[in-house]
Amino acid sequence: MSTLFIVVLKTRRKIRQFFKSFDTFIPSDVIYLSLILGAILAVSSNSAYAYDGTYSGIHSFFTQNLHLKPSANLSLNFILEQSASNFSTTSGIIVPLYGDPQNNLDQVIQTKIAHPLVPILAVINPQNGSGHFQNPQYTQAVKKLQSKEIIVLGYVYTQYGSRNSTEIKTEITNYKNWYDVNGIFFDEMSNVSGNETFYKNLNDYTKSIGMNYTVGNPGQDISQSYIGTVDNLIIHDNPGLPPISLLDGWHINFSKNNFSIVSFDVDKFNESYVKIASNYVKYLYITNGTMPDPRNSMSPYLENLAASIPTPLTENQSIKIKTSMFLPLQQFKSGVKVNEIQCQAGLELVIKSSDNSPACIKPETSKILVKRGWAKLLNT
Repeated sequence: MSTLFIVVLKTRRKIRQFFKSFDTFIPSDVIYLSLILGAILAVSSNSAYAYDGTYSGIHSFFTQNLHLKPSANLSLNFILEQSASNFSTTSGIIVPLYGDPQNNLDQVIQTKIAHPLVPILAVINPQNGSGHFQNPQYTQAVKKLQSKEIIVLGYVYTQYGSRNSTEIKTEITNYKNWYDVNGIFFDEMSNVSGNETFYKNLNDYTKSIGMNYTVGNPGQDISQSYIGTVDNLIIHDNPGLPPISLLDGWHINFSKNNFSIVSFDVDKFNESYVKIASNYVKYLYITNGTMPDPRNSMSPYLENLAASIPTPLTENQSIKIKTSMFLPLQQFKSGVKVNEIQCQAGLELVIKSSDNSPACIKPETSKILVKRGWAKLLNT
């Protein structure tokens, strides 16, 4: 705790200088709460800032971890929305269940049971796609997975936009009719400009027959024009962990729900990396499997991965964070009921007589203002 306290004291001035670059008023609660959160993250993550050389102390905590850029003209509400999103939106795991699903079924299910708040997508691939007949083993496996609230996707390859769309739609239909999966995983997805409509049409067809989630796998970064063609895009499917700088850049202008990463040939699990990457992508998969078939066996890191992904704050925790960061009037404007508005310690909530807006003032001051008619207490 002494180390953390020293970090807070030494970096207070840097925090104030950082916030002066915003063209908006930032209340002290935002500064101090963010400072504490940043210091805690720095201490708990140890060497987490060293992956691509872009993290430089507190400044990078805000720009990288809370997705803020000091040159932007940001409102307080925008800052709070981004911060709350990072704390409340849970990342998850995307698991390939290729080959015989019974081999790894129990491991995936047990991971979900042990970590119920971590979303899991399981991708089935009966015959390099749906194949030409229904496989009863997969039918049973899908039902077991879905009974544990695991989302199941059916694998379809697309030959980077050159495969006949009628063939692809036939496989999509097979997955729905034979296995009643939740959605489709489009492999060999193009990232070349001009094929966006091809995938958007496949996405729309998938949704039109009763499935509700799609993932595309170009395996590398894509242009912004592909956002929205499918629900989620795997922007890294390669050996090793992608640098955080790959996940940064233009990607932070969009929700992290749009992106995922798959890493193979990783010989050592890195918990700190997962915690940071979870701020940037919705789903992750990390394995030590190697080419030519890194998905031949289940990742030995599955349990570690589930345990490392930050889980969401409870409703009460979210309220405490938000209300401690908001000024009284901003709490009120954001939808917090008057009787639920929280004041800083030592202050009392009053209602302005002129416009019935809330204010937090010292108790001795409130008595004077109430007597003069400027304010009234909440229960009067």
